[in-house]
Amino acid sequence: MKMIRAFLPEADTIGILYTTSEPNSVAHLKTFQELAPDYGFTIEAVGITNESEVASGAATLVAKGVDCVNNFTDNNVVNNLSTLLHATDEAGIPVFGSEEEQVRNGCVASESLDYVALGAENRRDGGRCAQRRGRYYDAARFRGGRIHTGLFRGQLRQVRHHAAGGIQPAANLDEAE
Repeated sequence: MKMIRAFLPEADTIGILYTTSEPNSVAHLKTFQELAPDYGFTIEAVGITNESEVASGAATLVAKGVDCVNNFTDNNVVNNLSTLLHATDEAGIPVFGSEEEQVRNGCVASESLDYVALGAENRRDGGRCAQRRGRYYDAARFRGGRIHTGLFRGQLRQVRHHAAGGIQPAANLDEAE
């Protein structure tokens, strides 16, 4: 949400399209609803049950006048991302993704792990872990998170997430808290 606030400082409402039968989506929605007030947002959630409802769910979010949409790793919605993007693009509503591939497919930005860097770090730490015998490697130490950005309304913003310093912007991201 910090990233969304940085991109859209005047935004009030984040729209979320999610599949009600996907536990990961329900859990993400709960977290978003709990954290939204801390960032000055309200959440407008539309639950769907299958892929045939993605278009109508997206249209509902547009009709409700959300300022942006946040897309989770919801399998149903991700598999039909082009349908969501078609509705939001026509309305000029940016969509924020949950992983890099969604940015390649049209989302404005996402904050996610760099899986290549994570694999390299796991390989290095795995060797050290094996030498220490019995010590458990805590993957939470990984510091390779990135924000991936895409082109939206003619502006490309490149940012990188640094675990120690939060979001480091090329634009106005340093003002978002």
